[in-house]
Amino acid sequence: MQGRLPTVDLPTGGGAWKQAETMAEYTYKYPRPAVATDCVVFGFDGRSLKVLLIERGLEPYKGMWAFPGGFMTMDETAEQCARRELREETGIIADQLTPLFVLARADNHCIYYSYLCRYSGPKYAIALQPGETAGYRWLTPDGLREMADDPQFVGSHRQRWQAFIQHAEEY
Repeated sequence: MQGRLPTVDLPTGGGAWKQAETMAEYTYKYPRPAVATDCVVFGFDGRSLKVLLIERGLEPYKGMWAFPGGFMTMDETAEQCARRELREETGIIADQLTPLFVLARADNHCIYYSYLCRYSGPKYAIALQPGETAGYRWLTPDGLREMADDPQFVGSHRQRWQAFIQHAEEY
């Protein structure tokens, strides 16, 4: 093939996408899925266990509620991606991330790595990234169970949360 390389849409971090030329070292005979991570962040406010959700400020899913996370870059591991996205979207620097589960979806060609993160900082010490994260809320697990049926909860995150609830109830 001569001339310019074909272009593809690539994540630029923070949920934004740009069109870029494909690099010869990353061209493959067969299509590859995207890889994304998210963090299910738990905290305790002195009275009850809480789970953190963020309101997305950018497309895709602008205005919808989700777990902090995003797309992995070519030079990082899934855990590094989860740590970066958590820090970018909330200001939280995770001491420890525990792998929760992996979900592969054929309908959007994406593999999701979910991590569990225990948060021990002040409840209101979340530092949102302007533009990318529009808001946040702490919910009890029961509140999150109810939220899982809300159409404003990102669909793939709803599936992961429901799978986690089912997994937890089996034990």
